[in-house]
Amino acid sequence: MFDIALPDKNEEELVKEYIRKGYRNVVFLYKVSNFEDTNIFRSVKNFPRINIYYGAIINVSKAKKALSLAAELFYNVKFFNDLVFILSRDFKFNRLAINKYFHNGLVNPGYLKVEDHPNVRYIAIPTKFLKRIVENNLSIVFSIKELKKEYVFLGRVMYLIKILQKKNIPVILGSFATHPEEVPYKSYLLAWRRILGINYPKDLVFSKFIWNQIRRTRKAKSPWIFAEGFEIIKFPYEDCSEE
Repeated sequence: MFDIALPDKNEEELVKEYIRKGYRNVVFLYKVSNFEDTNIFRSVKNFPRINIYYGAIINVSKAKKALSLAAELFYNVKFFNDLVFILSRDFKFNRLAINKYFHNGLVNPGYLKVEDHPNVRYIAIPTKFLKRIVENNLSIVFSIKELKKEYVFLGRVMYLIKILQKKNIPVILGSFATHPEEVPYKSYLLAWRRILGINYPKDLVFSKFIWNQIRRTRKAKSPWIFAEGFEIIKFPYEDCSEE
């Protein structure tokens, strides 16, 4: 079972608490706003007794720059990250993001301070583009920490999850703990799965969906190509190539 954390130069303290509470796998996410921020992934630390996987949350308001950062982290073997997520923005931004292969999905769609229409909730994803999330093998990630802050966001997420599940779109849930005292027991994560109305089995939400995205990134970084003579006939990760 996985949880997701947002370390603040306190990785060792978080690791100790996760081990104490019985976790074997944890994702450490770091916010990336420019190319200098990517340097954190040039060298990563391993910890005994627990598996730590490293990922980025691209936190940029301009879609072009966000996608450029995502592509760099998704393909470049010099960066030892396992995941690349993009922080959700508005409809236009998210439409451009989910049309691309080279990241692992959106984080917290619907969190923007936008008024809901009386008959329509602002979920920040154009419903007619939901099929692109499936086609591009992406996922949607929600932070329990943010859900607890804003009841409007919580309502949007519960509504959105119903739609995502109808389309078989992967939903990933994590605490996004920054401090050791925020590290939850596993039962806490499972309780939030029920509160949000997530019907996917717990093994999918807290394990298999994450593993699938980790494998996508690692496959994209693979240096191997298949060639026949001097002609390249197959790239290591064809479905991540731009059309």
